[in-house]
Amino acid sequence: MTAFFTKKKIRLEKSYAQKLISARKKANLNLEDVEKETKISMKYLFALEYAQYDKLPADVYVVGFLKRYADFLKIKNDLVKQYLAEKNIAKTVSFLGTKSVSENVVKLEPSKKLQSMPKFFITPELVISFCIGVVVIGLLGYIWFQVKSFAAAPPLELKNEAAEIVISMETINIEGKTDSGAILTINGQPVAVDSNGNFVQIVQLIKGINTIEIIAKNKADKETKKVIQILSK
Repeated sequence: MTAFFTKKKIRLEKSYAQKLISARKKANLNLEDVEKETKISMKYLFALEYAQYDKLPADVYVVGFLKRYADFLKIKNDLVKQYLAEKNIAKTVSFLGTKSVSENVVKLEPSKKLQSMPKFFITPELVISFCIGVVVIGLLGYIWFQVKSFAAAPPLELKNEAAEIVISMETINIEGKTDSGAILTINGQPVAVDSNGNFVQIVQLIKGINTIEIIAKNKADKETKKVIQILSK
C-alpha cells in the first residue's frame, strides 16, 4: 500500500510590532503623522513598533497607547494580549541569557579582567596625527627661539675678560665669540664673524693706555658692549 503525504504550509503569525508597521505602511503614514493624530510621543511609537520594551513606560500606559494606536490603524486583532505575551517571552529569554552569562563571568573572572583592560592600537590616523603634532611643536619651538633671539641682545664673550691688561707689545689679538648673525665692531671698525660666531682681530696699540670697545649688535639693534683698558709699555 502506497502512503501519500501532502505538504502543508505552516503560517507563522506576525508579531504585534509587525502588524503595527504593516498597517501603518498600508495606510501610507509615517510616525510623525501617527504622533500628530494619536497624540502618542514618537519615541513610544518607535519603541512599540520595534519591540523595545526597555524604552516603554509601565504597562498600564502602554496598554492605553496600544489600544489607541490599533484603533487608529483599524486593527481588529487583540494586540494588547499579544504584546503582553511577547513581552513576557522576551523577558524570560533575557533572564536566562543573563543568568548564563553571569555564571560564565564568575568562572572566568581572571580572564574577564584581562579582557576589560583597554587596548591600544596604532592606526594610520594616529601616526599622521602624531607626525603633525611633532611638526607643529617644532615650528612653534623654532618661532619662539627666533623671537627670543631677535628680542634679546646677542651674547659677547672675550677670551681674555680682564678689564685692564698690561703688555709690552705693539699689537694684541682680540678673540671671542658672539652670535653668528651679529654685527661686530671693535673701536667702530667692522670685524668678521664665522659661522660659529667666533672672531679674532689684531688691534694696533700705542704707548700708554689704549681703550678698546667691542660691540655686538643684532638686527633688532639690541647690543652688548664690553670695554677693556690696555697699557702698552
